[in-house]
Amino acid sequence: MSVISTVILTAVSATAASGAISSESQIKSIEDKKPTVCTITINSSDEKEVFQSFLGEDFNFLELTGGGGDWFERSCKKKVQCDVLVVSGHFGGSFFGSSGYRLSLNTLQRKSCDSLCDGILKRPKEVFLFGCNTTAGKRPDHRTPEEYTAVLVADGFSRRQAELISAFRYSPIGQQTQDKMRQIFPNSRIYGFHSQSPSGKNIRARLNNYFKSIPNSNYKAHLSQFPTDQENLFWSQAMKGQWIRSINGSKDMENPVCLLEDRSVPLPEKLTWVNDVLSDEQKSLAYIPVINDYFKDLEERIEDFWEKLTSTELSLMESIQLNKRAKEQISFILKEPLPGILSAQLQVLDFTRRIGWLNQKDFSLKLKYLLSDLFAENLDYEKKDFFCSLSFQVDLSLEDLPKAQWNKYTIQAIGCSRTSDIQVLREITQYLKDSDEYVRWEAAGALGNIKPSDPEIHRALVEALKTDTDRYVRRAAAWALGNIKPSDPEIHRALVGILETETDEDIRLFLRQTFSDLLDIN
Repeated sequence: MSVISTVILTAVSATAASGAISSESQIKSIEDKKPTVCTITINSSDEKEVFQSFLGEDFNFLELTGGGGDWFERSCKKKVQCDVLVVSGHFGGSFFGSSGYRLSLNTLQRKSCDSLCDGILKRPKEVFLFGCNTTAGKRPDHRTPEEYTAVLVADGFSRRQAELISAFRYSPIGQQTQDKMRQIFPNSRIYGFHSQSPSGKNIRARLNNYFKSIPNSNYKAHLSQFPTDQENLFWSQAMKGQWIRSINGSKDMENPVCLLEDRSVPLPEKLTWVNDVLSDEQKSLAYIPVINDYFKDLEERIEDFWEKLTSTELSLMESIQLNKRAKEQISFILKEPLPGILSAQLQVLDFTRRIGWLNQKDFSLKLKYLLSDLFAENLDYEKKDFFCSLSFQVDLSLEDLPKAQWNKYTIQAIGCSRTSDIQVLREITQYLKDSDEYVRWEAAGALGNIKPSDPEIHRALVEALKTDTDRYVRRAAAWALGNIKPSDPEIHRALVGILETETDEDIRLFLRQTFSDLLDIN
C-alpha cells in the first residue's frame, strides 16, 4: 500500500497598506502581486510539479523544507503567509518520506496555538491532503486495526507508534484525524482521504484533469470563492472513485492542546474543563491521551506537584476522581487486550493511575493482564522494541513468561521490565552460560539494567567477565557489574585480580571509571 500524503497550502503575499494610492505605478504593483504556493516536499515531488506546471505564471512558489530539522519553526518565525502549500510525504500520524524530514500531526496541533504560525496554518483558503487517512474519522474501512498497524510498521514506525496511530484511526481512544485537521486549519477548505490515497505518480493525471476543469483555467478566480460551504465539484469529479473526503476547518472547534498548554489559563479552569470533558461520552476517550500528557508534563515540570495543590484545586481533582461516567467508559475500553491498539490502551491505563483511579497494586495487575498475550511465546525484535518503549515497570514472574527456552529478545525485554522477581533474575543468570553468545550478552545486559542485589548473581557476572570467550559478553558483564556496584569485598578483590591481567582496554577503562572509588587500582 502506498501512503503518500500531500498537504497543499498557499502562501499569500502581504496585502497593500491601507490608504490612498497616489500613482499608476503603485496601482500596477498591487495588481502584479502574486499568491505564493508554499511547498513541503518530504517525499514525492509529483504533486508539486503539477501545481507548478499549471499555476507557475500566476503564483509564486516557496519550498519550506531544507536547512535542518527546524525548518517548520523557521518558516513560522519568518511569518510566511499561505494560500496554497504542497507537502509530499507518506502519512501515518506524521508526514515522512525519502527526504528524511518529518512533520507530525501533534507538532501541527501544537503549532496551531502559536500566532507566529498563523500565516501557514490559519491563512490558507484551501488545504489539500493527498495522503492515506489524512481526513479519516473513526469509521472502519477495509482494514482491521491490526492490519493497519502492520502497514505502519512496514513503513518504518515503531510498534508502539503504529499502534497509537491505529488506535486514533479505528478506536474511540484519541481524536479522529479529521477533527485535528479542522482545528489546525480553521479557515480552510480541506481536501483529503479517509482511507488509502493514490501515490504521487498515480495522482498526476487526476491533478491535471482537476486544473483543466477549472473555468478558463483561472485558479486565482476559483480560489477567490473560498471559504465556501459549497462542494468543489471540479475536485470531486477529478478524484472520482478514490477515498476522498472534503471538510471545512472550524474556528469554533476547541483545540485541547492549546487550552492545556496555555500558561495564562488558571489551573482550576483547566481542571474544570477536564472534568467536563470526562463527563462527555463523545469527548472523554478522545481527549484522554492529551489530558494524560498534560498531567505527566505537570508532574515532571513541578516537583511535588500534587502536594502543592490549593484546596480549590484538590476539590476539583476529587470531582475528577469521582467521575462515574468516565470510569465506566474507561473500564470498558480496558476490559480486554485489543490487538493492534494495545499502546493506546496502556496510555488510558496510565491515566487511571495518574489521577488515582487505580492504586499501584491494581495498576500493576491490570498492566500485566493487558500484556499477557505479548509474553505467551518468545518475543521477536518488533515486540521487544514495543515492550522496551513502555515507561512502566512490569514486575514479571516466571508464570508470566514463555515456557520455552528464552531467546535474546525475550531476555532483553525482561531487562526492560526491571522486574524484581528473584526467580526470574536467577533464571536469567543461567543464560550467562548459554551456547549462543548473543543470548549471553543480552543476559548480562538485562541483569545490569535490573541491578539485582543477590550476591550469587554478582558472582556469576564476575565469572562471565573472567572466563567468557566472547569479548562483547565480557564487556557486557563488566558494564553490568559497574551498574550494580556490588559492595562485597570478595568481588572487589576479584575485579582487582582481573585488572592485573586484563588486555581489553575497554574493559579496563570501564572498571577503572566505575570502581575507582572502591578499588585500589592504578
